This record gives sequence, C-alpha cells and structure tokens, in this order.
Amino acid sequence: MKLQRSTWILVVSALILGGVVYVSEVQWTPKPAAEETKGKRMFDLAEEDIQGIIIQKDGETLEFVRTGKTEPIWQMKQPDNVPARDATVSFLLNLLVNGKKERSFTISPEEKYQYGLQNPLAKVIIKLEHKTIDLVLGIPTLNNQFIYAFVNPQKDTNEVSLVPIDLKYAIEKELSEWKNR
Repeated sequence: MKLQRSTWILVVSALILGGVVYVSEVQWTPKPAAEETKGKRMFDLAEEDIQGIIIQKDGETLEFVRTGKTEPIWQMKQPDNVPARDATVSFLLNLLVNGKKERSFTISPEEKYQYGLQNPLAKVIIKLEHKTIDLVLGIPTLNNQFIYAFVNPQKDTNEVSLVPIDLKYAIEKELSEWKNR
C-alpha cells in the first residue's frame, strides 16, 4: 500500500509539532516554586547545638535537657525528673537535624484546619544556646508518607511544609519509652 504525498506531509508535520510541544513543555518550563524546597533540610543546625527539647501533645508536656557535652546525656525534666532513654531522644534528634522538607507551600489562615494545624498533633520547641525553634505538626498526608507542618512559623506567613512522617512516630511514643530504665 502506497501512501499519498499529502499523507506523508501530515505525518511529518505532526511529528515536528509533537517534538516542539515536548521540548517546550518538558525542557523549557520552569519548575514551580514548591519544588525548590524538595530535599532541603528542615533546620540548619547540628545535634550538638540542641540544648533542650520540649514536646507538647495531648495536653501533656515532655521536657528534655542536655546534661553532658562530651557524651550526649539527656535528662527528662517534665513530667518526671529522671534520666531519658538515649535511643528514643537520639531518634528524635536525628530527625530534627537530618530531616528534609519534601516541599513547601503557602496557605490562607482559614485553611489551617484542612492540614490539622488549627489544633496540631504536637508542638516541638527546640532550645538552642541563644534562641528557640518551633515545629508545629498537623495531620499526615493522604498517602501517609509525610506530615503537614509549620517549620519555625512566623506570625505573618502561613508556609506549610511536608516533613517526614517519622516525626509523628517519634513524638507519639508512650511516656515509658522516653524514660531510661
């Protein structure tokens, strides 16, 4: 079967136009601003910089203070004044120091409830030498891989970040898991 000349012209034209659309959409389109934060660390700090951690959840406050410099020894101050379990605190510290934001986006104040940030799951206060950093955790995403959070929220901005779901698991531990036996 032999194709006519006009059919060949249409096929070549379709291939050329398809190539132009592909190049313009895939190659030259700038990435959205939300993608710029992908893989960026939540906080720019080292584990040694953290002097204390306060976790507020379900009407309960857990407070931990670093008592040693050479060996990271942690003491629970609230609700009990007992030594803290190093493994549990180290897991949380590792997430805070090395955890990465998947992406960030801005919401209106009315949208806070959609992300669980109106009545947050937990608030983590990280005490450094001369300042504190806040982390407010909302609800998990639909695929349960990330959790919505305000990372060091400012009063005039409503930037929500997707942070690792492991933070939720680290925060939700029972009180007995935070205490050293």
